[in-house]
Amino acid sequence: PGQAVADYHDGNKRFFDAKRLFVVEVDQRGTGNSQPSVREDYHNMKLYRDISIDMISSDYEIIREYLGIESWVVWGGSYGSTVSLNYCMRYPQSCTALLLRGIYLDTKNEVKEVYTQQAFEGDRRKTALFDILLQVAQADVKKAGEPPLDPNDAERLMQVYERMITRGDKNAIWTWHAFENNLMEDDPLEQLDPLVIDPTDFAE
Repeated sequence: PGQAVADYHDGNKRFFDAKRLFVVEVDQRGTGNSQPSVREDYHNMKLYRDISIDMISSDYEIIREYLGIESWVVWGGSYGSTVSLNYCMRYPQSCTALLLRGIYLDTKNEVKEVYTQQAFEGDRRKTALFDILLQVAQADVKKAGEPPLDPNDAERLMQVYERMITRGDKNAIWTWHAFENNLMEDDPLEQLDPLVIDPTDFAE
């Protein structure tokens, strides 16, 4: 998964019969129990600035070898589907089968459908979420003396957030996390307040 395994509350395991299958879930670099953790200290973000999807796939191959698994069924959703596809293309001999859900390939069109204002026209809730995301980035570029952001320039928006997150800007990290969570979460009880950091969900 893109997040820590624990964030899914064993939801991924429920897709498989643990009595018949040996289920392996992995916290990718920086998440969950993988160290150094960005959740335990958000300043660790800077350690992962140059990580690539190829490196992540390589990590999974190292784990397969360590566990002594000859080949396995690779399963992933959302960003995990992107990693799964990359892994299976790089290590086809290690893959018995490939199962994907919620496929996201990080293409330019997909990025525009998530990180531009125009993508949410007609949806008041999601437009409001995006506007909060944009406001935080606008404040940063203004402070830096840079031109205002175009709300439909996904690439620049992501670049601004990358620099804020990697320098350990706690507010930016929380705003980004809440935005992505709330886009996917329809249950109001599971949605996060993007304006108020939840101390139980964010390490000091």
